[in-house]
Amino acid sequence: PTPTAAPSGSPLRTAQQFLKGWTSGHYGAMYKLLSKDSQARYSRKYFVERYQNISAMATITEVDAGLDKGASKVGNIRSGLVRVPFDVTMQTRLVGEIAQKNLMPLVWDGRSWRVQWSPSLIFKDLSGDELVHMFPYEAARGAIYDRNGVPLAIDGTIPQIGVIPGQIRNEKQVLSKLSKALGLRAGYIKGLYKGKPSDWFIPIKSLSQSEAQKLRSQLGQVPGVAFEGRPGRVYPQGTALAQVLGYVGPITADDLKKAQYKGYSPSDVVGRAGLEHWGEQYLHGTPGGKLAITTPDLTVVKMIKEKEAQPGDDIYLNIDINLQKKAEQALGNHVGSIVMINPNNGQILAMVSHPTYDPNDFVLGISQQEWARLNSKSSNYPLINRASGAVYPMASTFKPITMAAALTSGVYKPTSRFYDPGYWNELGQTRYEWYRPGFGWLDLNEGLVRSADVVFYQVGLKLYQKKYDYLSKYARKWGLGQYPGTDGVVNAAGQVPGPGVPYPYWGPGDNVNLAIGQGALLVSPLQAANVYATIANGGTIYRPELVNRIVQGGGTGKVIKQYKPQVVGHAPISQSDLRAIKQDLKAVTQAPYGTASDKFKGFPVPVAGKTGTGQQDNKLPYAWFDAYAPADRPQVAVAVLAENAGEGSEIAAPIARQVLSDFFSASQKPGQ
Repeated sequence: PTPTAAPSGSPLRTAQQFLKGWTSGHYGAMYKLLSKDSQARYSRKYFVERYQNISAMATITEVDAGLDKGASKVGNIRSGLVRVPFDVTMQTRLVGEIAQKNLMPLVWDGRSWRVQWSPSLIFKDLSGDELVHMFPYEAARGAIYDRNGVPLAIDGTIPQIGVIPGQIRNEKQVLSKLSKALGLRAGYIKGLYKGKPSDWFIPIKSLSQSEAQKLRSQLGQVPGVAFEGRPGRVYPQGTALAQVLGYVGPITADDLKKAQYKGYSPSDVVGRAGLEHWGEQYLHGTPGGKLAITTPDLTVVKMIKEKEAQPGDDIYLNIDINLQKKAEQALGNHVGSIVMINPNNGQILAMVSHPTYDPNDFVLGISQQEWARLNSKSSNYPLINRASGAVYPMASTFKPITMAAALTSGVYKPTSRFYDPGYWNELGQTRYEWYRPGFGWLDLNEGLVRSADVVFYQVGLKLYQKKYDYLSKYARKWGLGQYPGTDGVVNAAGQVPGPGVPYPYWGPGDNVNLAIGQGALLVSPLQAANVYATIANGGTIYRPELVNRIVQGGGTGKVIKQYKPQVVGHAPISQSDLRAIKQDLKAVTQAPYGTASDKFKGFPVPVAGKTGTGQQDNKLPYAWFDAYAPADRPQVAVAVLAENAGEGSEIAAPIARQVLSDFFSASQKPGQ
């Protein structure tokens, strides 16, 4: 007989290779290091799948395994059996870090040291027939509330219609009624519950609240048809504030590869637009779970680690949902926007964009056809937030800035006189007054109140002659042509035209167009509202704030982040010049010759504002009315825009009156 070689070398090298394979996930290489007895007992397939399945079940994302500091002392290797101490640290998605100390048995097989393997080398208390099971704890998504705590987006219950197979008495009737009501094939419906336990509720389709109510009345008494709910995102206000809130959708495989979604699971939903997307870092929450060793029937033998889920944080807005809904009603079917701001702190009270959509539809799942419709020109792109993410020519609502530039530069005074014959042709091209007979002699104050184009053509030319880019640079100092910086929504910078923007050459005619808010000037309704808020409060430019605060989830009430009024600049105008402009804006609604006086006749609160009509080729103009009220002690600034609608005085001004009426009616109620 050949004598057996005495054990030699160090078993530590084999142990290190084994642990290195575990750290890198090379389970096949680990299996090659097992002893013959271990390989005879456990197949390679069993071994690899045991590691893979436990890693998936335990939501392990990273393993760091290495020899213990005391591993250099492994005992008497001459015996042919040693136990090497090692440490393993596992990072998991649901329960965090798991750290264990363990012993790895190694045997001498005559030529090398081999690992004597059993499942206890994965978790030290795990035996061969036991399982590692994760009992997940879901994290509630944070809610979104308005300024008064009214829920706008919450985790709730989504109605489902389905069947309980054992309660069906007339299968033909059930299939016929469900097929007709849901627009699904009878065979498809039957296939969902065929072979399922008789006492189970088998869901067929998720429903909106209105659909559920309708179908309950139609099918609620049919034996076998049942209604239950599933957890999901719910938008209690329906279509109101949809573009601001956004919507959620299932996470994708591509998303899971991104660093921002580290720790997410394939079953998660994520914010896809609006506040849901912007606030994902706050709203998502942290899931938890209980990781345990169990019997095959999931009876817990030993708990490895447990971590409670942490609900997402809640977002509170400055929006008043009651004002929001009334503003939406006031805008009606006009394609356009309304923005309301508190001029004394920059808080956004309402942000309307029409047409709109129902974010609940995305929770239920929309078809490719519906997605295409929502992104089509024929539907007027309801997914766009026109209030902050779309830009338009500001038209005559820009004239207060032109007048401010004229006064600040010293080229004119409020009492400077102009003659308006109904046309202007100082640059060799005749430009006409909107009021064709002309206004005759008038001063700059009257020019703003009457919105006299000829006056502002002349102002635009004079400013160009003083300095060709004076008006452009001046307008930018009011916050136009730059991002408002409002958290939670898409911000459009718009454009203040000037030398090189967007034309390579900037001439006097371009400056004249800018003076009346036409040409290449583009602003969002949010920017326009903020300009008038700035005029209202005496020249302080606040950053418009949609979000009021972020509050820790779980009902603790702890404020994580409080948004405070943020001053981002000051209007470049003296108080005396600003007072003159404010008096003119008040006269727009109060003086008999004001462009909106007939629309605000009898209104109980003095309003300061400006009409605007953005001209377009071969289309109806954009109708604007920007205002603040009360004129002498402002509480609210508002911008109203109706696309392709007509004259600002005829279309936008009456809408603004209704919005302001609703605002002051609400403010007079007790406790508000």
